[in-house]
Amino acid sequence: MQKEKIIDFSYVICKKQQDEDKKNAYQKNLELFDMPKYIKNATFKDMYKDDKARVPIVKYFKEFIDNYDNEEKPKGVYLNGSFGSGKTYLVASLFNEMAKKGIRSVMIYYPEFLRSLKASFQTNYDEQFKYIRKVPLLLFDDIGAENCSNWSR
Repeated sequence: MQKEKIIDFSYVICKKQQDEDKKNAYQKNLELFDMPKYIKNATFKDMYKDDKARVPIVKYFKEFIDNYDNEEKPKGVYLNGSFGSGKTYLVASLFNEMAKKGIRSVMIYYPEFLRSLKASFQTNYDEQFKYIRKVPLLLFDDIGAENCSNWSR
């Protein structure tokens, strides 16, 4: 009688990878929809600091973080500014800090999200819409960059 030959593979994560995974575990609380992946690493510490106009925004965001667990949660924040001024990075820094506190958030590139919603009418439209309505923190990035139509309005 011939014995079956079995190949047994195992994988052990090295200590360095385990430490890296623990350090970045908070990132599971931040979901991106058609946003650049580097945004998951945005921090206030690494942001461009030469623009003094950002100081009040950063101070407000720090207060937002400190006061978020209070009874009256802030309802929203609206940032506007010129293209490439760092608005998305600032909000990503805020969301990353909130993710470290266990608060879930979603960052959505709005023009692509609209296209996705429209295409999902027959499949999972309600599911997508329900999900974003229930997430504690939500960013719609680049509102106004979409093709304006009656439907998108």
